[in-house]
Amino acid sequence: MTKTRIVFAMAVLALIGAKRRAVEVTQPPVVELRAERSFAITEKSVLAPFTLDRVLAALIAHSVAPSTTPEQFFRRMFDTQNPKPGLDASLPHCDDILLNGKPALNGYARRCPTAEGVLANEPFRPEQFVPVAIVNRFDLADPNGATCGQYRITFERDSGNPLNLLNIIFEGALRNPLPSTGIEGCRPIAQFWANLSAIDSIAERRARLEAFFFDGVAGFPPLLHPDHFRDAPAGIRDMQWTGLTTTAPRFYQFRIVNQCDGGACRVYAKPDLLENLASGRLLDGSDTSDRATRFRDVVVDNVKNLALPDANRFSMKIPSEFLMVENDPGDGVAHFLLLAGFQRGARTPAGMEFRARVESELRTSGSTMTVEELLTRGSITNCEGCHVSLTGPIGDEIWFPAAGPDLQHVARTLVESGEEGTGSRYTLSFAMKSVFIPNRMRILKEFLASGKAPAPSK
Repeated sequence: MTKTRIVFAMAVLALIGAKRRAVEVTQPPVVELRAERSFAITEKSVLAPFTLDRVLAALIAHSVAPSTTPEQFFRRMFDTQNPKPGLDASLPHCDDILLNGKPALNGYARRCPTAEGVLANEPFRPEQFVPVAIVNRFDLADPNGATCGQYRITFERDSGNPLNLLNIIFEGALRNPLPSTGIEGCRPIAQFWANLSAIDSIAERRARLEAFFFDGVAGFPPLLHPDHFRDAPAGIRDMQWTGLTTTAPRFYQFRIVNQCDGGACRVYAKPDLLENLASGRLLDGSDTSDRATRFRDVVVDNVKNLALPDANRFSMKIPSEFLMVENDPGDGVAHFLLLAGFQRGARTPAGMEFRARVESELRTSGSTMTVEELLTRGSITNCEGCHVSLTGPIGDEIWFPAAGPDLQHVARTLVESGEEGTGSRYTLSFAMKSVFIPNRMRILKEFLASGKAPAPSK
């Protein structure tokens, strides 16, 4: 071998070695994931800085109307549940649209006002809202990388009256600043949440979470940015339960509007339709309207996804034209129960035809479940599934787990021993601990190991 060739070969080997060393140095360490550090943070001292007024102030600070106060934002949000003119006639109100002379939205009646509408005029009391959980939903990342998961802060109001329950959940979808990189561009965020498991210092974990939500990390914008709460399924969701006036919790969804129109810039919460919650009455075979007929077609088209043999993965996608603005409009009908709606007209010609079509799709998909079990799964895919205890066998030897006490997965009234001793953190439901979080851990592990995009999950 000539001297020139020898020098060249040595240079190549040096480059290869340098490349290997660089990979070894930059490769993140393998982290043993811990649910209470990386997926559902309920340690009180970690949550303490995440006050309602600070969260609202952060959202507003990144908006086009930074002079808006947290109190104004909060009042306006609940004023949407009052008749106009309310605090500002130019903002949404519950009677903006009428159906047969009564308040409605998307073709369904709605409560107007709600019992909680009074919050628009009562003193603003952010200290009543206790942060009870921060939740990592990297599993909801867009498979194409447009967003890198959904991240949540849950508040429960301590009003002093146990009959009045109000939870507010901020569910932001973190946008990928480099969408052209696809899901791989989300790796810094996935690694951020995984790394929390290895940090023993509570103060350090708290500081990192504050940076994620309020400042942004790894070149990503802060989670608490109004644009992350703009598009479905992200937004602000609440559960309202006034025990003296309703027998079950009511759910509402808001998207943040952050825009300038005609020189006036505003940021506010606008009521929107509930994810995946259509009226079961549309499955009543005695309803032969075009809307009901098309909805039955939608259910048939969803059979394959509803029949997936996994409590974390079965799903249903309902177009917005069928969705309700609230689950309980006050008419005494359990709209969220698809099975109850179907049973009303099961013996009609349309009802029997619908049953036959669903059964045919079930057999094609290889499922042995019944139509009744499938429709129960359909109801589980909306907000009632996790909060109204639609628990029990749901076909193909699968059992859906129940929510915790007060129909929540975490509550301020239930505590357990945590890293700082007895009663230092809020207790998660059995469903979260044993079913949902293990699945989310698996998805994060697979992505970090191989870049596998998250599949839809609960």
